[in-house]
Amino acid sequence: MSDVGNKAGLAIQRFSTGYRKRAIVKSVSLPLLERGGVYSLIGPNAAGKSTLMRALAGLQSASGLVTLDGHELVGQPLAEWAKRVTYMPQSLPQGVSLNVLESVISALRATPMEGLDSSDAVKTYAVEVLQRVGIVELALRNLGELSGGQRQLVSLAQVLARRPQVLLLDEPISALDLKHQLSVMRLVHELARERSMIVLVVLHDLNVAARWSDGIVMLSHGELAAYGTPAEAITPATLAQVYGVKARIEQCARGTLQVMIDDLAEA
Repeated sequence: MSDVGNKAGLAIQRFSTGYRKRAIVKSVSLPLLERGGVYSLIGPNAAGKSTLMRALAGLQSASGLVTLDGHELVGQPLAEWAKRVTYMPQSLPQGVSLNVLESVISALRATPMEGLDSSDAVKTYAVEVLQRVGIVELALRNLGELSGGQRQLVSLAQVLARRPQVLLLDEPISALDLKHQLSVMRLVHELARERSMIVLVVLHDLNVAARWSDGIVMLSHGELAAYGTPAEAITPATLAQVYGVKARIEQCARGTLQVMIDDLAEA
């Protein structure tokens, strides 16, 4: 194992995955993703982002090395993988006859936690999580009654409740309005710091990614196109190459990068 794999954090080396012998993600290697950091996974449609996330969650076969604090995950049983890594898909499954509170409790029972030894303790903790996400008023609502945005927030509560060491979020703000996008990204950022958690989040909004990320991972056709700080990875050159657009990157008065798309690259 390389030295990177022996350091605290998440190391991904020569990682490949796909479907039915078709390679989707091709030998991706990243510098160490450090604990307490938020990293955005960006790229155009069909770049391999969701496939990479599912494989990093242990939900499909892959080759290469994925080590967390020196502990190798590839080849481990899914139950062992799930103790450390939690994945939030783009949407909750349909047809689940649970209310919001019950769904969070079910998520907790799927991965038991120390200190939650009674039903009352589990319920109390689940309510605390809903309060932190800002949706405690939905606790007794059935999942089937919720809007797409509300279901996304419930899904976030389910994964946060399990207090993972690595949190994988696949487009967690795609159905949210501006207020809730801000609330979710702020919460994820705070919890990464508080819990020394590693967060990898798929985002399409480059301005959101630039504002909230410690690092950017840009994929193109299943390969790593750019990696670094927002200023290093999101540049006119990478956006032209990967997204096919002409763009300007400027800093606002608060020092945050602003991405402005002017035209198609070939126009």
